[in-house]
Parts: sequence; C-alpha cells; structure tokens
Amino acid sequence: MNHADLEPLIILQAKDTEIAKLAHTLDHLPELRQKILIKQKALIKDALETKEQAIAQEKKVRSIEVDIEAKKALIAKLKIQQSSTRKNEEYQTFIREIDRANEQIDELETQALLTMDEVEAAKILLTQKATKVKEAQALVDQDLKKFDETAQVDGTKLKQLREERQAMASKINPDSLEQYELMVKGKSLPVIITMDERGRCAACHMTLTDSTRTRVLSARELVYCENCRRILM
Repeated sequence: MNHADLEPLIILQAKDTEIAKLAHTLDHLPELRQKILIKQKALIKDALETKEQAIAQEKKVRSIEVDIEAKKALIAKLKIQQSSTRKNEEYQTFIREIDRANEQIDELETQALLTMDEVEAAKILLTQKATKVKEAQALVDQDLKKFDETAQVDGTKLKQLREERQAMASKINPDSLEQYELMVKGKSLPVIITMDERGRCAACHMTLTDSTRTRVLSARELVYCENCRRILM
C-alpha cells in the first residue's frame, strides 16, 4: 500500500463506518421488535392470570354458598327429627348437631365475605392491568410502525451507500484496496487511525516510539502501530 493511497482509503473508511453503523441498526431491528413483543405478551399474560384468579375466587364464593345452603338444609332436617323424638338424649344430640351446623355456617359466611373482598380487589387490579395493557399496546404499535419505517428508509439508504462505496473503491489502487479490506476483516473498523497529541495510537493507546512518531509526522510513508498494526496518520 502506497502513502498516496492513504487519503482515498481514509475517505473509504468513513463510508465503510457509516455503512457498518447503518447495517448494525437494521440487523438489530428484528431483535428490538421481538423484545417489545415479549414484553407486551408478559403484560397480557399477567392480566390474564389476574382474571383467572378473579374467576377462581368467584367460583370459590359460589361453592361456599352451596355449602351454606346444604348446612341450612341439614339444620331444617335436624329440627324436624328433633321435634319428633321423645328421648331427651336424642333431643340433646340434635341440639348439639344444629349448633355445630350453625357455627359452620357462620364460618362459611365469614369465609365467603373475605373471598368476595378478594374478588373485588382482583377485579380492581384487573381493570388497572387491562388499562396498562391497552396503553402498552398503543406504544407497541407506534414502535412497530417506527421500526417498519426505519427498515424501509435505512434499507434504501444502505443500498445507496453501498453503491457509492463501490464507485469509490473502483478508483483506488486494487492492491491497496485489498490490503485495506484484509485489515478491516481482521481488525474491524477503524484500521486507519490517528496518533494523539501524546504520541499514542488512538486505537490501542500504546505509546509509540520516537522513530515511529517522527515517521507519522513526516507523512512520507505508511506507518503502522507497533502494537496493533493499524495504519497511523
């Protein structure tokens, strides 16, 4: 690679950097789309789980109400049996069974009230989560639309940049271009970098020798970093 080829390669590198940045953005759009869709699905799943909890609690209330009615029916039956007995011991047994059934009804009614409170709390929470899902969906739709627009605009721009890059590369010495592209492949951009004011390579930050610094400043030949082997300017 000749020093005369350095300036067009610097310009080409700037174009390659722009292309790489735009390509990176486009390559990551599917990943970004997937992330927001996964987040939205998680919100929907959470809302559905809350809805299922509310339904389960409502079923529990109905089950308790059925148990209460069964206990009331039992009490009615026990009272009929109690009224027909003539034995005091049996009469007392019926009283104890009726009292126990009434206690069980009290416990069930308390349980039903607590469960109904849980149902109401779940419904309130469900309303809040449904609102959150709706708001999040609006943002998701906006993001997806933005991603589609970006993919279209940037895709067109990337195609144009690559065509410009091809035209620029065609005017560069083939041997120098090949050497540059091999460096890009092996090291990634940038491969042509500056020497900072302290005489260090701007890529690897290695302090350059006096001889190397002098050669860079003279700008008469291509000079490579002694550590990372990038071209210095």
